[in-house]
Amino acid sequence: MPPTVIKSKTQRVVVIIKFDVIFILFSVTSHYIHSAEFLRFITVYVIFNIIMNPVVQVSGLNKSYGKFVAVNNVSFNVLEGEVFGILGPNGAGKTTTLEIIEGLLSYSSGEVTILGSDLKKHSKNIKSQLGIQLQSSAYFDYLNLTEILNLFGSMYKDSRNSTDLLNEVGLAQKSKSRLKHLSGGETNKFTLAAALINNPKILILDEPTTALDPNSRREVWNLIQSINKSGTTVLITTHYMEEANTLCDKIAIMNHGEIITVDTPANLKQSLQFPNTMTLTTPEALSKDNLDCLSGIDPNYEQIDLTTYKLQIGTEPGDFNYAIKTLSANSIEPIKLEISEPTLEDVFINFTQS
Repeated sequence: MPPTVIKSKTQRVVVIIKFDVIFILFSVTSHYIHSAEFLRFITVYVIFNIIMNPVVQVSGLNKSYGKFVAVNNVSFNVLEGEVFGILGPNGAGKTTTLEIIEGLLSYSSGEVTILGSDLKKHSKNIKSQLGIQLQSSAYFDYLNLTEILNLFGSMYKDSRNSTDLLNEVGLAQKSKSRLKHLSGGETNKFTLAAALINNPKILILDEPTTALDPNSRREVWNLIQSINKSGTTVLITTHYMEEANTLCDKIAIMNHGEIITVDTPANLKQSLQFPNTMTLTTPEALSKDNLDCLSGIDPNYEQIDLTTYKLQIGTEPGDFNYAIKTLSANSIEPIKLEISEPTLEDVFINFTQS
C-alpha cells in the first residue's frame, strides 16, 4: 500500500504502512499544532483505515432459489492478513456464500465489497486479485503440471513463475507429471498452486482438505499457514474442527444459511462457560470411600472403565488446586492425570443445536 499523505497549511502527515508496523512522521511547516481535533482525526484514521482494514465486507447478503433460502442476511468482515474461517455442517450455506464472493453466483440482495470495490460494479477487476480453490476442479488431462500453470498464468498480467510455485507446494519433482498420476494430497497441493498463479491478495479455499488422510491434511495446513505468513489473506470453509482451530484467526459459525456467531477460536471456547474436564487413571479400582471423595469434587463424575474417572471442575485456579488437594488428602495417587478445556467441537455443537 502506498504512503498516505495528508496536507494542510500548517502540517504534513505521512503515514507509512509496512506489514504490521506503522510509522507516523510529522513535519511542521510553520508551527506545531496541539489540537484535540487533530489528534482525534489521526486516531480514527489509524484505527479504521490501517489497523482495522477489512478486505472483504459482506453485509445483509441473501441468496434464494425459489422459496428455498440458501443464504439469509449474512454479514461479516475479513481483515487484511487474517485467516478467516466459515465453519458449518454440510448444507449450511458455506459454499454458496463463497461462490457469491468469488463472483460465480449472483445474489438476491445485500452488499459485497472486496478490496474496497463493490462486487457488482467491479467484478472483473476483483476476480483478478482473487485466488480460488474450488471443492472440485477440472484440468486439461493431456497437459503436465507446468503446462497447466503456464496456461493459467498467460491469462493474467501479473503471474507467478510456474517452477517457483511447484517448488513452493512441494511438487517440483512432479512438474512433468499429469494430474491423473498424482495422489489425493498432491492434487490438493497442485490446486493450491493453481490458485496462486495470479499472485492474489486474497486466497479463497472451499473445504481444501476434504477426503485427505491426516498426514496429507497437515501438509496442506502447513502450506496454507506459509501462504498466509507471506501476506496473503485467506478465506476458508471447513467442517473440520481441528482444521478451523489450527488455521483460523477468526471463525464464523454458519447453519441453515445464517451466521450464528463470529469470533476468535479462543473467545468462542470461553463464551461457553463450560467447566474443564479432569480425567484420572488410578493403579486399581477405587474404594467406596475414594469414590465418595470424587463425589465431593464432582457429584456427577463419570467412571469410564474400571480405573478411569472423568470429573468436571471449575475454570478458576482455585478449583484445580481444590481437586488436587482433595485427591491427595484421600491418598488417591493417579498414574495418569489430564486436564482438558472446552473444544471448538463443543462450541460448534452448542451453537448449531441450540
